[in-house]
Amino acid sequence: MSTKVVKLSQAKQMMTYLEIDKEESRILVRFADGKEGWVPIEEIEGLSPQKNLTLEEVALPNPYEIEIGAKNGESVKVPWDFTRHYCDKSYKDKEIDERDQGRSILGKRIARTRKTHGLTQAELAEAAGVGRVTISRLENGEQSPRYQTLKELAEALGVDAAQLLTDK
Repeated sequence: MSTKVVKLSQAKQMMTYLEIDKEESRILVRFADGKEGWVPIEEIEGLSPQKNLTLEEVALPNPYEIEIGAKNGESVKVPWDFTRHYCDKSYKDKEIDERDQGRSILGKRIARTRKTHGLTQAELAEAAGVGRVTISRLENGEQSPRYQTLKELAEALGVDAAQLLTDK
């Protein structure tokens, strides 16, 4: 008899186990790929003493989020990617690398499109209603644009915003 191993492609996103430590105010989270770690309750955004959240009301309604309930019926949902940082120390570094790569790609597309249209950074900035320094930072991959800024840049360049975000 042979054994077939099946690897879940989304295992790094799927939480499979929770354990509550009331004394230390933390939650142990385990992912399908075996990574696990303690998430301190005080680090969870949206939690406050006023909400009267209780660790008795912690649930894993699906593999992608933890739900922490309050006595007043409200709840706070904690997404998988927040908890992953506590379970896999390399995750944050990978996430930062992907963010930086995305910024760089977007910046190159903005610069290429601007140059194709024969515009300087200053001319694009004026047409889009943003500062020239913003254009420079975007093109150099130093920052990500707000959605509204992306729309204004695309309009000033005469393209769809989607065209700046994809290769098509």
